[in-house]
Amino acid sequence: MLELLAHVGSAEAVRAAVQSGANAVQIGFGEFPARGNSQGCSEEELAAAARYCRVRGCRFYFTLDTLVHDDELEAAVTLAVAAAKHGADAIVVQDTGMVSILRKVLPDMPLHGSVRMNVHSLAGVNAAAEMGLSRVMLAPELSREEIAGIAAASPIELGVYAHGALCVSYAGQCYMSSLLNGSSDNRGMCTQPCLLDYSLGSRMDDHPLSLRDNCLAQQLNALNEIGIRSVLLEGSNMRAEYISMITTMYEEAQRIGKMPTEAELEQLQELFSSQGFTDGYFSGERGKGMFGVHDHTEKGNVRLFFNVRRSYANTEKRRVPIRMRALVHADKPVILTAKDDLGNSVIVRGDAPLKASGQSLTESALHAQLYKTAGTPYLCTDVESDVQSGLYVSTADINTLRNQLLEKLSEKRAVAPKQQVCRAPNKLSAAAAPEVPELNVQISDLSQLSEELAALAPTRICIPLELFSNLKYELEPFKSAGCGIVAVLPRIIQSSEEAAVSAMLMDCARFGVKEVLVSSLAHVLFARKAGFAVRGDFALNLANSYALDMATRAGFLSATASFELRIDQIRNMSKSLPVEIMAYGRLPIMITENCLIQNSHGQCNCKNQSYQLTDRRGAIFPVMPAFGCRNQIFHEKKLFLADKPMLFRDSGVSAARLLFTTESARECLEVTKSYLGMSDYIPNGITRGVYFRGV
Repeated sequence: MLELLAHVGSAEAVRAAVQSGANAVQIGFGEFPARGNSQGCSEEELAAAARYCRVRGCRFYFTLDTLVHDDELEAAVTLAVAAAKHGADAIVVQDTGMVSILRKVLPDMPLHGSVRMNVHSLAGVNAAAEMGLSRVMLAPELSREEIAGIAAASPIELGVYAHGALCVSYAGQCYMSSLLNGSSDNRGMCTQPCLLDYSLGSRMDDHPLSLRDNCLAQQLNALNEIGIRSVLLEGSNMRAEYISMITTMYEEAQRIGKMPTEAELEQLQELFSSQGFTDGYFSGERGKGMFGVHDHTEKGNVRLFFNVRRSYANTEKRRVPIRMRALVHADKPVILTAKDDLGNSVIVRGDAPLKASGQSLTESALHAQLYKTAGTPYLCTDVESDVQSGLYVSTADINTLRNQLLEKLSEKRAVAPKQQVCRAPNKLSAAAAPEVPELNVQISDLSQLSEELAALAPTRICIPLELFSNLKYELEPFKSAGCGIVAVLPRIIQSSEEAAVSAMLMDCARFGVKEVLVSSLAHVLFARKAGFAVRGDFALNLANSYALDMATRAGFLSATASFELRIDQIRNMSKSLPVEIMAYGRLPIMITENCLIQNSHGQCNCKNQSYQLTDRRGAIFPVMPAFGCRNQIFHEKKLFLADKPMLFRDSGVSAARLLFTTESARECLEVTKSYLGMSDYIPNGITRGVYFRGV
């Protein structure tokens, strides 16, 4: 049966989820709530919430769904160990470095990969399994057919993001909030600039990046049939009443097949999601119908919220089945025992019964009192008794013993299982970096290649894999100059697209290419099978020393540090392999599954024409095609550090990469010269990214 997993943001919402039918809840506490607006909870509240869940048979997950920096690792591990001590059934993670650490510190604790891990293929699931994850949440962009194909061969449990706000970008791959506002979605602090109004090209589309909320309540049978283990109901930023409403809706859909009515959906829409819901990704009906104006301002309905709150606040709707047995014998203590569905058994003893002076105790009278478990977390389903005749026990005494029995059972169920806790791994050693970093150049179009650029002899030229089929003699000057050639794999490669990518890899092998730049651990085995060595790109979100170490152990030749780090954080990382930084260019702020051009213009023409988003300030964000009829959106300004060469030279990195997107061949040449100290050229509209301010 599908697990209904509610992601909540407060201790009250835990109760709301449990009493409304959730099979599991996840919540953060301490410094890492995973969602910036969520309240999270204190450790005391977490312990109480975990106990509350265990007593009622609801699984409890601790979420560390965020990137963790080196100076935060100790605190993050401390929180994880505390969560384990309080009985967490699993820890939800995004950061690959944290996966590596927690596998050593808490070897028996199940680790679940979050949706921000951006797992969108069977290869990604296999990579997650190799890391030691026991479950992974699939990317929301997958269709039913794509999910079914993955589930049929998955070695671990799979989850699906079933309900909640959808980001137009692939999860974990959106850098818009961090680069524009200094608050990173990968740190749980998204400011949602995508929900603002933008024009696209000459058309005023108002909100071309704003998706409706996901709602798969009517797809639960399909998800169950294809082998999904868990469905996530996202509500960490929402009030407890919302959690109760959506959990009830999904619980009824699963338990009795009651699909949400139009009135119920309209009520949710009116209160929490003004433009309604979509199942466009799952149903394969992508396009403009998935989009709408977002307004998550709670409208407020005092009467409705009062009634919803009353349904969970002081009631016990989630009840564990138990069986009771009673022994009432003369001159012996009255004995009651209870046994739950997990085999837990408890016993209480009372005073010996009195001899009846009037009506004696009967089995039916005793049973009637023992079945009275309303208002407790238990539902008595069966009573056996052995009652000798001629004895008397008052109703009050029976009720007292029954209540003591149930309290004792709760205490037993509340005990957290012991977790083995091991020492944290030793501090990592660092590889020596060259005195002067190498200079790598990445292009987006073959027209950016020139003999003059080749004459500057950058260490490597990185070329999108899709462009190799159009190459003729453009690489010869670079080969003659001793430049390495690296093929850049698409950031997103779904399972159905692997054959096409394999064909393109064969094509680029004809040019003597032996290395590829990958954006996902899923691409590593894929590339190696084709005979290529692997380098890691920025989209891997490598934000700490242990994430770099995992890349080293995975056999990477080099890795790119997250551009959401400050320069000093990069400097202080223990670099177990050569580390590269993004040093120039329009940084990508989004990659979208929906083709924005198709949505706006009715046809996809992005390969033949340039497009751009324009915000209310007049800032222009280039929109460029990506493999699979996807779009990449780039920053309005160009990252530029050539006038501060000592910054990245002192950061201990081995290479700096220049990313050319909209530049002409002449500008590519001038920028490269400036980074080689051969020119004072500075382009218009520059930024330092977040290398100085961080996120």
